[in-house]
Amino acid sequence: MSCKLTLPSGTVGATVAIAFIIAESIPVFNDLLSIIGSLLATNVTIQLQTYMWMWDHWRDERTTKWKWMMVMNALIFCGGVLIMVCGTISSIKTIHHSLQVGSTTQ
Repeated sequence: MSCKLTLPSGTVGATVAIAFIIAESIPVFNDLLSIIGSLLATNVTIQLQTYMWMWDHWRDERTTKWKWMMVMNALIFCGGVLIMVCGTISSIKTIHHSLQVGSTTQ
């Protein structure tokens, strides 16, 4: 009976501990939101859809339209990677600047 509660409670406990460590290590909440957004927003909104299209249509007939769509989706995917990297670098620089200045969320 106790085995059924061990895994969920351990998972919730680990998640809360990791969330607390992340929240305490970044003193400005806006900066925390910006780094989470830069890491996850492009993955969910841009890269996931292009990857799913390529996965679904990989075995289709290789027409000219298919080739252009594959190139377009690959370029959009690479653009999403670029946006994610640039956003993450910008967020890290903002967090570093906030720590140097000493600003914190009250």
